[in-house]
Amino acid sequence: MRERILTFDVGPDPDVEVRIASGHIHVEEGPDGIIGVSISASNPDKLLVEQFRDHIQIGEEGRLRGSYRVRLEVPAGTHVTTAVASGNVDVRGLVGDFTARSASGDVDLKQASGRVEIKMASGDASIKEAGGDTRVVSASGDVKIIAASGDCSVSTASGDVVLGTVGGGLNVKTASGSVLVKQFEGDSLIAKSVSGRLDLRIAPGRRVDLDIRTLSGRVDLPSPSDSPTPPVGPEVQLRAKSVSGNISIGRAGS
Repeated sequence: MRERILTFDVGPDPDVEVRIASGHIHVEEGPDGIIGVSISASNPDKLLVEQFRDHIQIGEEGRLRGSYRVRLEVPAGTHVTTAVASGNVDVRGLVGDFTARSASGDVDLKQASGRVEIKMASGDASIKEAGGDTRVVSASGDVKIIAASGDCSVSTASGDVVLGTVGGGLNVKTASGSVLVKQFEGDSLIAKSVSGRLDLRIAPGRRVDLDIRTLSGRVDLPSPSDSPTPPVGPEVQLRAKSVSGNISIGRAGS
């Protein structure tokens, strides 16, 4: 295993794109004005690294084949795009916009100030904090988001979805996994499941316009005693649909 180390001077709005067949992509926060690249592989020189003004592009020529460990040190707010057929993506520190494509592997994102888009066939997606709109699509894998400030869209076929605080609109659907929303603060929530449980918690003080449909699942709604004072906040449009899974609607913190 050999290591190749490169550094690039960049301006105030840099972006990095990494495309590899397999391996590991690790991104961490570094000083302003500099992007550091470390490539570990049996032959790290096969991976092309090019700079076009403030854009750093890393990838193989032609068809992706090799296995690499790519470590990036980027200024806070750098826009990051990754694509890996088989391998994990690990992002530590603050990035701007973040895009990830993965056929097999986990994606772990600490913090993004901009838009987040993750598409994966098999693997788990974990986001600690997303400042912009967020979209996650997974065929088989769990999705966990602790905080999303903007609109959020999550779709998974067979994984569970756990969402902490969602500040914008939410559209979440799963075929066989369960959905847990701990605190919804937006205006429109759409949740769909075929056989998984939907557990949706609305921020206190919000009025809710409900449209709930299920064929064979049980529906649990909060009792009047759970809200001793009438809700006075903005109205939430809540649409929940399930074929055979249970649906539970409640207040956050209760």
